[in-house]
Amino acid sequence: MDTLTLIDNVVLVAYVVLMLGMGVFFARGQKDEKDYLLGGGKVHWILLGASFVATSFSGVSFAGIPGYLFKYDPRVAIQSLGALLGIPVVLLLVPRLHALKTLSAYEFLEQRYHISLRFLASGLWIAAKMTWISVALYAAGLVLTESAGIPLTPSIVLIGSAVTLLTMMGGLKGVVWTDAIQAVIMISGMALVAWYAVRLSGEDVAALWQTASGDGKTWFFDFRFSMREPVFWICITMPIVQSSGGVMSDQLMIQRFSSADSASSARKSFVFFMLVVVGFTWLMYFLSIMLYGFYHGGAHALPPEVRANPDRALAHFVMSVLPVGIRGLLIASIIAATASTATSILNSSCALTMADFYDKYLGRNDSPRKRVIVSRIVTVGWGLFAILFAANFKRMTALGIVGEATPKLAGLLGSGIAGIFMLGHFFPRVNAAGAVAGLLAGTGTVAWFMFGTDVHFLWYFPSGFAVTLLAGYAASLAFGRGQRKGEHHERKRV
Repeated sequence: MDTLTLIDNVVLVAYVVLMLGMGVFFARGQKDEKDYLLGGGKVHWILLGASFVATSFSGVSFAGIPGYLFKYDPRVAIQSLGALLGIPVVLLLVPRLHALKTLSAYEFLEQRYHISLRFLASGLWIAAKMTWISVALYAAGLVLTESAGIPLTPSIVLIGSAVTLLTMMGGLKGVVWTDAIQAVIMISGMALVAWYAVRLSGEDVAALWQTASGDGKTWFFDFRFSMREPVFWICITMPIVQSSGGVMSDQLMIQRFSSADSASSARKSFVFFMLVVVGFTWLMYFLSIMLYGFYHGGAHALPPEVRANPDRALAHFVMSVLPVGIRGLLIASIIAATASTATSILNSSCALTMADFYDKYLGRNDSPRKRVIVSRIVTVGWGLFAILFAANFKRMTALGIVGEATPKLAGLLGSGIAGIFMLGHFFPRVNAAGAVAGLLAGTGTVAWFMFGTDVHFLWYFPSGFAVTLLAGYAASLAFGRGQRKGEHHERKRV
């Protein structure tokens, strides 16, 4: 297999320099923490929507979707239809979330329950997202290893260092602008790959589709009931639950909503995001089916090392088949996707660290300028942690291939938090003790599913969420009715 040529490397390096240059540009005029972490609260809705898109797709998507289809089948693609059904629920919540205008989504938990739940939820979110960013860096490292012949660990270090530097310099405004550019690059890049797969196969779309169909790779709709397979019912249910429950507890979403100039802009950004994401998801599955047909139609074959690790299939196609120059652009698009995810997560993890931990104990009297400096140091710290974790990703065997890792992490570390947010917003009887009980029950259920059963990972989030709601409400009744914190003050003001 070929490696990147001089022209490819020039394209790749030019892209990295452009992204870092944008970080330097947006570092100007950052007077305080609001400028650095919320973009001054005046970010345009198109930029926010593009940032949502770019954050949702990373090296996990580019390596993971083809890898998952090569190993299994595309039934999980139906999740995108379920996500559309969850849009109305989220739109009802957006004005409430935009009005928070807070650096931390978990300030609500302190106001509603107790400060300990704020610490716990913030810590769990950071743990989940640091693992997620590590998976993304690992996936991008695989691509760079496949394309440039650089060993995996140095590849991870190179990519991780670049995105950490970009986030550290540019803050949220730099993140959303680079995300917007990255979204355009990665969508056009993957459309180009699909076109080349058809053109260079010597066959048409129907023939490639037929080859994949013969091996069950076009099986989208499975109307059976099973907890061990990605059947239609769970593929529809999981994204509805995750989008409606998760949006209230996701720091990435709430921080973006808080940075919009109005609730209307925040709503527009979310609708734009969902429509583009659904279209791009189906593009990625179409691309994966074309790749499968390309490699299983008889004219081309995957080498044994790629068959053993299907996450490498897309990068192998790019480097083995595509012309010089185009390869560099597409490798840049895959790394761009990882960069967009990584920068967003690092920025939001920094916001949580500052608001939920540093401000409570160390930074109460800091000047605005010092807070920006500390925020940058925190960003670098989390970036280094993610790089270290990514270099050891293959040891985390419970997460499976790249395409399985993200939903497993969301279920294990996110479903319980989403559940206690839902209880806090809509169930006044629930108290702090009940919320803790619900969180432990929901997270424990998902841990049992993951390590003790063969339940499919799409069941993790909705199951953990449902158990948290039921256990939290029941425990609150058992422990006595809990008045919402501050409720008596609100009554006095009325």
